[in-house]
This record gives sequence, C-alpha cells and structure tokens, in this order.
Amino acid sequence: MLAAAGGGCDTGAEVATAAPVVIDVSAGAGAEDSAGAEAGDEAEAQVDAGVGAEDEAAAAKGKLVGDFSFTYYWIAHESKRSRRVAAIYDTECRRIAKVSASYAERLAMEGTGVLADGRVVNVASPCDCDYSPCFFVLDEDKRFGVGVNERPLAPFRSVAVDPTHVSIGTKLYVPELDGLTMPGRPPWGGFVHDGCVVADDRGGGVRGRQIDFFVAHKPHFHALRRRHRLNRVTVYRDAGRCDGPHDEPIAVDRNSI
Repeated sequence: MLAAAGGGCDTGAEVATAAPVVIDVSAGAGAEDSAGAEAGDEAEAQVDAGVGAEDEAAAAKGKLVGDFSFTYYWIAHESKRSRRVAAIYDTECRRIAKVSASYAERLAMEGTGVLADGRVVNVASPCDCDYSPCFFVLDEDKRFGVGVNERPLAPFRSVAVDPTHVSIGTKLYVPELDGLTMPGRPPWGGFVHDGCVVADDRGGGVRGRQIDFFVAHKPHFHALRRRHRLNRVTVYRDAGRCDGPHDEPIAVDRNSI
C-alpha cells in the first residue's frame, strides 16, 4: 500500500543515528592564553630592560648640577724682563724673586708659574705680608702646581670652581668634553677625553656657575678654543663613569711638561 504523499513509511529496518560531534575548545583557549601570557611577559621584560638601561645610563651620567660657563687657566711662564719690576714673597714675607710687574700680575691670576731660573711657584694662603698674594716654591713632584689643600693639579683633569656651588674634591662629568682629543703629548695630552674632571682648585676669579679648566700651557688653550670653542657646558656629579682611575694620584713625568 502506498503511503500518503509527504508521509513517512516504516519498513521495519533499524535506522542509524549520527552521534553528536563534541568540540573541545579548552585546549585552544589554553594555548591562546599561554601565548598571550608569554607575549605579555616578553613585552614586560622589554619594558623592564628599557627602564633598566635608562637607569644605568642615568647612573653613569650622574646628577645634574647645571649649566656652567667654561673658561681656561694655565701655568704662567716668565718671559722677558721689563723696566717695571716687582717682587714676590713667601708666607713669611721673605722675597722669593724679582720679576716683571706684568708677570707678577699674571702669576697672581693663574696661581702657578715657572720662574726664569726654572723654579715653580704657587700662590699661598693666607698671606699677612704687605704685598699680596704670597707664594711658595713647589717640590719636584708637583710641577703643574697645586690647588686647595695642596691637591696636585693635572692637565685636562683638574678644574677650579666656586666652592659655594661645587665642593672641592667633587668628581664631575662634562659631556661636552667627552670624545674630544686633548692637545699636547702623551701621557698628559694627545688622548681622547672621557668627560671626567675633578674640582681640585678654587679660582680667584671664578664666581658662581663657572668651571675653569686647567690646560697647563697657554698654547693648549689656543688649540682647544680654535678646535671646539666651548663657552658653556653641562655639569653632572656622582657620575658612575668617573669612578675608579680618577681617584688615583697623578705622578708627574717632567719630560712631558
């Protein structure tokens, strides 16, 4: 017998029913979470590395002191005598030598000088004599002069400062000096500067935010001015890059003067 149109028929045979497909999304979600976590950790690590590098760079540069004017000073050498003569005295008011009046003025300004007879004299303090300033003759191991508390001066390393702004003995970093070649002969010249200097001296004419760069000889001043024309610099203190060898006392090789 025919079934009605659109109806079903029961043939008595068993009909197989398809089992439902179950998709486990937990594994994929876990993989995505793991990948996301790893990416996040990597990004965080990169940020931390960047921050760490910045901190390290900041520590190497030190703490900003400020913007300073940049000047130079050197050893005054006695040249030709003139008709105007002056005497220089020690702290006990004993005469050390007679020099030209112009040289006496330069000697007082620079603080250290070489006399015609080869002796090196340095300004002394205090001075109770009628003629000021007083001087003293330096020992052989201090041929470049001395600063505050007889700190030996070193060419291209020592600077004179105003102690009300920078304490004597402070190591300073001057980035404008970093990478510049110093004039002169090794070991005191002819090297690439790393920007590290020491406040060894108190300049008589140094006031406020000024550092006076010790270059030993006037021709070195002219060479630096001609090459670089530094007038203002940025000064940092407590610079990690200036630790170490700059603490060592500097011995003088007289053949390199």
